[in-house]
Amino acid sequence: MKRLIILSAAVAAALLGNVTMARGGSSFGVFNSPKGFGLVLETSSSADTFNSYTAYTDIYGLPMGRCLFPGYKFNYSHNKVFKTLSRDGLDYNFYIGPGVTLGYVREFEPYIHTDFQKYLSGNFGAVACASATAGCRVEFPRHIALNLSWTIEGGVFLDRNEDNPSGFEVSLYRNGLVSVIYPQLSILYVF
Repeated sequence: MKRLIILSAAVAAALLGNVTMARGGSSFGVFNSPKGFGLVLETSSSADTFNSYTAYTDIYGLPMGRCLFPGYKFNYSHNKVFKTLSRDGLDYNFYIGPGVTLGYVREFEPYIHTDFQKYLSGNFGAVACASATAGCRVEFPRHIALNLSWTIEGGVFLDRNEDNPSGFEVSLYRNGLVSVIYPQLSILYVF
């Protein structure tokens, strides 16, 4: 298995070769998604890779009145540009990369509570996930970039549970898997 991974990485490196982000550098901007909103910082680590740091409020359940306040998330991803296209003065960088997500969020609940106050304030907990991000970054000539991406998060959700003798309950973070369908749009200033 280890040899297969090394061989796959070598073939991918040979095929992707000299792909570069056209303007490189760092960028800072706003993160917008049905998942939430926040700030994003992207830094180039080489000609064809960049790191993305995103801090945002997780609004799961808030628009539908399922909770009283948002959760908070931080996501780091190390992205590899695998294809660059230039057309009409715009540069399109297609990328994919692994990452990590940490936060204090509300978990997905497919059922309705009978205790309404507990329903509005409950089921928040800590989350730690491995993530994968794929997307397209469009760079404009005037130091502006748009980044459209999707992120899947698989990990654990830790919340308080009075019924458990330890006081805590660990479960799979289902919302990170379900919310992969929501697009994420970042508007960035490239400097």
